[in-house]
Amino acid sequence: MTDGRKRFRVFIKDQENLLSLFRLIVPLIPIKEMLYKVMFVPKNNPELLQRWATEIVELVQPEFRDYVKQYYEQQINKNSR
Repeated sequence: MTDGRKRFRVFIKDQENLLSLFRLIVPLIPIKEMLYKVMFVPKNNPELLQRWATEIVELVQPEFRDYVKQYYEQQINKNSR
């Protein structure tokens, strides 16, 4: 990084491994403001987008489900145009 700090990245082999990681992490997210870190939006793949939307809505804590569902509905509508 420009300020001298090292940049860290996590490389995920495939979609199934990413989903496995999300299944561990997403239920532990304590506040809505951190959800953006796991709200994956694949480009040019509406089927995968629908799958992620369904998975993430089920994984988040109950109080965040409406927020996540609404977000993904907007993304699906935007990508279907």
